[in-house]
Amino acid sequence: MYNGFTYPLPVTDGNREMVAEVELAAKKLFDKPIKTLPYSQFMLFAKTGSRVEYEESYMEHRKMLCAFCAMVLLDKGDEWLEKLCDIIWAICDEYTWALPAHIVRCKSAKETASCIDLFASETAFALSEIHCLLRDKLPQAVKDRIEYELDRRIISPYLEGNRRWGKNNWSAVCASGVGATFIYLGLDEKFTRAKDNILLNLGDFLESFPDDGCCLEGSLYWFYGFSHFCYIAQMLYEYTDGKINYFADEKVKKIASFCNNMYLADNFCIPFSDSPHTYNYNPGILHFLSEKYGKIAIPPIEYAEKFENSARYRFATFLRNLYWSKKKPEDKNIRDDLVIYPDSAWYINRKNSYIFAAKAGHNDEPHNHNDVGSFLVFDGGKYILDDAGWAIYDNKYFDPNERYKGTSCTTSLGHSLPIIDGCAQKFGKEYCGKIISATDDGFAIEYSAAYGISSLTKLERCFALQKDRVVITEKAEGNFENIVFRYTTRIKPQVCGDRVKIDGYLLYCSEKADISVSHFDFEPRFAGFGTEKAGTERVYLIDFALHGNKEAKFILEK
Repeated sequence: MYNGFTYPLPVTDGNREMVAEVELAAKKLFDKPIKTLPYSQFMLFAKTGSRVEYEESYMEHRKMLCAFCAMVLLDKGDEWLEKLCDIIWAICDEYTWALPAHIVRCKSAKETASCIDLFASETAFALSEIHCLLRDKLPQAVKDRIEYELDRRIISPYLEGNRRWGKNNWSAVCASGVGATFIYLGLDEKFTRAKDNILLNLGDFLESFPDDGCCLEGSLYWFYGFSHFCYIAQMLYEYTDGKINYFADEKVKKIASFCNNMYLADNFCIPFSDSPHTYNYNPGILHFLSEKYGKIAIPPIEYAEKFENSARYRFATFLRNLYWSKKKPEDKNIRDDLVIYPDSAWYINRKNSYIFAAKAGHNDEPHNHNDVGSFLVFDGGKYILDDAGWAIYDNKYFDPNERYKGTSCTTSLGHSLPIIDGCAQKFGKEYCGKIISATDDGFAIEYSAAYGISSLTKLERCFALQKDRVVITEKAEGNFENIVFRYTTRIKPQVCGDRVKIDGYLLYCSEKADISVSHFDFEPRFAGFGTEKAGTERVYLIDFALHGNKEAKFILEK
């Protein structure tokens, strides 16, 4: 068996709390009926654009799969094997393992059933892993059904199509599920035929990262994509007796270390791109990387993902949390005070009484927001100046013609960015910014190109980082009429004369300016202590409209 998995699952100091939690959840699920996935929910995405209803039912199946399999692995009795077989059978009965949001281009029932998306791949990973790990316990009819469904939905379509998914997390997740299926089922000849394309998929994933290893998709997608990359990379290493060793690659090492930098404190993370503000980590992958590379910061155990709070019940991750989690290693002083990602143009500074992060980059990054020049200030568990993060995924969210309209999480109007003659930044790789300087005590960028306004000849933003304050020097040049400097926060601000109070901070301008506060409301995709559903959140927009000036200093201080 691969990955060091054994039967039965050993209970250790590293997984004891998780085992207790999943045992409790499994007992609650034992008498719950296994529902079919109804047509009416399946069609909602096409009709209304809503993903939530069908995905909740779909994930209920995966929750049961995780819980019941864990009870079998813990050798809790034959009744759990029957429950596991029931949920496997129900998953095999699903019309397609892909989500409705991912089958919009499918033209036939066969194409829909054999669509290899993220979730079909995860399902394949789960069933093939169960097939291998419990092959001496599963009834032959269940093993036969798993093999049949994997062949028609994953194995044959992949061999026929030489699938590619682009330079993003899909290539890692899909390749991991496909590759694991070939390996776990012992399909050596078919794996040989598929291997080159699987390696191309993994290469596409690695190319989605700049050479500096920064994850432009954000913290959640680092965990998702890179974890699945590591799962299949470890399997390939073992399967080929070390001949395929991605972990020796310097870029992979740099990507692994991103987890040290994406967390601000506890479970608070940098919310650039489609990222939540808090993310409870998966302990298995961090312990795995700690054993591979050494210096990997692992947050306190109370910020590990709880089984009941999981939104996706990803089986491969769930199993590795159980098998790979160790007693927490010593991790003092692992996080650097200053981190600069030169290729990605990210800057993270922890040297003062607050944490500061900013970015330049371009406006066609993976899970892009039009946010060149955006920044945040974090202090004492609060985002003083903020990046709104992500909104709920629906059919408009990933439509480029809709994604960047109005004031929202994805537009520059919803970020701490200037508005020039009423214009926001534009979408596209050419709309970008460049680092001027990045030092221990400051960060400066030039980002006039992000707006695509011919009359805007210069736009600079310079941050001077002092012990208890941030000084932001804004400089603009060109033939335009007015400029409004906007700063965003989720803390309700108070305007006090020419100053704005944000919690224990004051924000003010060196020049005469008209100050106004507005807001927009949005529903984050997930938020809160783990990845549970979120309610509506409000982002406050603090606008400083200058009187003819195109240069000013803004001070944020305690």
